[in-house]
Amino acid sequence: AEVVALTGLNPIQARQARERHFSEPLVWQDEPEALKDFGTELATHSLSLLRGGRFVHVLGQVDKGQAMARVVDHWFSDTATGCEGALVTIALGDSDNDRAMLEAADHAIVIRSPVHAPPRINHPNPRISTQTGPQGWAESLSRVLNELGYITVNAMEAL
Repeated sequence: AEVVALTGLNPIQARQARERHFSEPLVWQDEPEALKDFGTELATHSLSLLRGGRFVHVLGQVDKGQAMARVVDHWFSDTATGCEGALVTIALGDSDNDRAMLEAADHAIVIRSPVHAPPRINHPNPRISTQTGPQGWAESLSRVLNELGYITVNAMEAL
């Protein structure tokens, strides 16, 4: 019931959301300074703290940027797939937990959120959607794919 109230998910979705394997979400109710201290203490136990869209998450010392690098290494190594040629990575995200992935991508797209400010990222050419949520995702990804020559303007207009 608490997850339903906090997230707006239905009971089935809330049960699925509680089945976490790699992080533990929590609702931080103390001061921001105490959250920094908590993160420092977690680091002494090889854990990290990450602010997501709605919750603060406790997890191992991993991030989406590392995960993206592993996928790229696997799928684009000659031994795994035989793929050769230029690789272009595109990452989309709307919160701090997406920062490392956005910073590691060739094309970083920050999707506006209706509930929080976009994450600040260190990227040479970050893009920020004009719309929020799925519309922002579709609009921004279509624009990049069009610029890269993977889709045409007509395909973008269909969105």
